[in-house]
Amino acid sequence: MESEIREKIIGELIASNFEYKRLHKEHGDLEEKITALDKQRHLSPEDERLRKELQKKKLSGKDMMEKMVSKQIAAR
Repeated sequence: MESEIREKIIGELIASNFEYKRLHKEHGDLEEKITALDKQRHLSPEDERLRKELQKKKLSGKDMMEKMVSKQIAAR
């Protein structure tokens, strides 16, 4: 039940909230970049640094999205 409500709210936010939609797209883009780095056999120190930076940015965006979802849940 709760997951259905969350999914509905996420869909509504993607459709109506520009910032949420931007964060959602960015999250997917960052995931693709991290996955591409993970497929490499060996990462240079620069690639390791980039991977960590991308992960931090992805997590930060996910936290912001979660706050938006939580706020919508609390408002219902």
